[in-house]
Amino acid sequence: MALGLLACNAPAIEGEPPRPLRPDSLENNGWDRDSDLLHVDVSLSIDLEENSIQGQVSNQVRALIQPVEELKFHSLGLEIESVRDATGRELEWRLDEPVLTAVLAESLQPGEEQTLTIRYGGRPEAGLYFVDSSKDAEGEAPQAWTQGQPEDNRRWIPTWDFPNDRATYSGHFRVEAGYEALSNGRLTGVEEHQNGERTFHWELERTIPTYLIALAVGRWEHYADQWNGMSVDYWVGPGTGEVKARQAFGETPEMLAYFSELLGVEYPYSKYGQVAVAEFVAGGMENASLTIQNDYIIGTEREHLENDGETRLLVAHELAHQWFGDLVTCFGWSHLWLNEAWASYLELMFQQHKAGVEDFTLWLEKYRASYLSRGERTRRPLSEDWRTQVSPARCTHEYVKGPWVLYMLEQELGSEAFWAATREYLLRHSDGLVHTHDLARTIFDVTGRNVEGFLEQWVQAGGHPEYEVRLGREGDELTVLVKQTQRTSELVPLFDVTVVVEVIDDGGPRQIPLRIADASEEFRISLIGELRDLVFDAPCRVLCTIDLEKDPVMWARQAGEGSAAQRWRALGELDRARRSGSGVAEEALLRVANDDEEVLLRRRAIARLRQRRDVGALLEILEGEEDPMARLEILQLLARQRLGPLVVANLEAAFAGVESERVSNALASLNERLDQSIE
Repeated sequence: MALGLLACNAPAIEGEPPRPLRPDSLENNGWDRDSDLLHVDVSLSIDLEENSIQGQVSNQVRALIQPVEELKFHSLGLEIESVRDATGRELEWRLDEPVLTAVLAESLQPGEEQTLTIRYGGRPEAGLYFVDSSKDAEGEAPQAWTQGQPEDNRRWIPTWDFPNDRATYSGHFRVEAGYEALSNGRLTGVEEHQNGERTFHWELERTIPTYLIALAVGRWEHYADQWNGMSVDYWVGPGTGEVKARQAFGETPEMLAYFSELLGVEYPYSKYGQVAVAEFVAGGMENASLTIQNDYIIGTEREHLENDGETRLLVAHELAHQWFGDLVTCFGWSHLWLNEAWASYLELMFQQHKAGVEDFTLWLEKYRASYLSRGERTRRPLSEDWRTQVSPARCTHEYVKGPWVLYMLEQELGSEAFWAATREYLLRHSDGLVHTHDLARTIFDVTGRNVEGFLEQWVQAGGHPEYEVRLGREGDELTVLVKQTQRTSELVPLFDVTVVVEVIDDGGPRQIPLRIADASEEFRISLIGELRDLVFDAPCRVLCTIDLEKDPVMWARQAGEGSAAQRWRALGELDRARRSGSGVAEEALLRVANDDEEVLLRRRAIARLRQRRDVGALLEILEGEEDPMARLEILQLLARQRLGPLVVANLEAAFAGVESERVSNALASLNERLDQSIE
């Protein structure tokens, strides 16, 4: 899920002595449990006119090692009417939000079970959302949908609402005529009522944490595929049509087959459905067996071409969560990276499956750039233990740093060992809860490799290596001076990493591993004749920054002859050299923008042609460019310039018939600037 979680208290101000760490509160760590939640049975009437709910929830629990006098659940913003036990006795209760406490008539002995039924109603302000319209509908098309992560299902279901417990689930939702209620698991029946209303009955037989309970009510269009004898369902708003629905979701059966084979664990639920809702608060949410997606992924073929591959990645991401997050769940939010990093890595694995390894590495570079753009926020750990002290605001490293950590771990272990350990991790912890050390232990048991140190520096610590690399020559030896320049602290370490450098001299290319563990290290490498180039982190396998001073000729060689990821990294350096007046850098940048076989690289190079003198080059590139996103990038760059009437007319002709709001906005901007220049 692409969604921020919680804000936390601020750490010590820069320059102050560090505050001593104190344990996080029980609230932040997930509370104590007085019982084990076994089953949640929700029965609600949904009123789309009043934006309200009315009904009950039955929570079945089992006492743990001690007798239980009271049972605690979570409830926020709801009107509690009554609490009864399995015999129908009404119980005393008290509400100190967010905790609802029920006083049992008789103590529950260790191992004994009890079911409490809570009647309630209300107008939820979060957790369950009501909207008035659907993207492609004519007129009003009300919807109601849920978003439980992190702890908002308590706003529409009084239950245990933290990921450190799991339960089976059943839901019974009564809606007005013409509407459908979608939820987790199998649809076991639809009850017709005399007034035309219907109640939809859903059952999920595998346990899940309650934040994954979902509901989506609307007048849905329904389309479906089959995979392995299972229904793969696509629900979209009225007016969408099958073509748009399949453009968004049509690759899902292929994804199911790919992930099941790669992970060695078949998709774990009886159905997989996706519903695109209006005004969703996130990109998507991986509710077990029913993903809720933001309907911005629904669009024309042109809109899909212009969204830079985000639809495929989002659909793959939420599907991957069915294994990582749903089947196996982080014990608490401090270990959220175990959900999100895997989903983000698997979305890129599917992208590699479809587009090849070079495209995969370029997406990794895009994620690296996104992570590095966060500046000081990168100093926060990926696993947020002690998070009220060290993480004043979540920074979603899980989505962009997380997949890099798994990629580096795969390179460290080797692909065969990495995926063998991944399969064992899923099998060992299915329907269970995990900490970071569970992953480390599984890897150790399967491969014999102890990755505790790896996880300490990349997950439990913050930051990343910031390498300053300086080259020199003494006789026939190349000297490589490497410094780690990141500001170290109690959270940011000196990293111990082996970095592979590629040296290209008269003897050809050679790859040499350099272990860098100290703040400053010098290495000496024998040269054969002249140094043609040196590429630091040649396989592009380290999440780091690199300050490497070398001639623009070398950067141009890397941009023309290196791997796709090497070319990506060279473009930023060429842009800087170009702005300093290097003709070699300018030629190399234009060559990539015109001719590189990887569209992501062409787009990156085009984005750097943003100065007035680049107008002619952009127009020339536009003539031969077929990629819609690259063409749009060119148009948007030109829209920032004041161009003559003939050029504007030619651009309007070049984009005639293109149905795209972004194209229309860019052309309007061009004409506005043209009008201003005439005035």
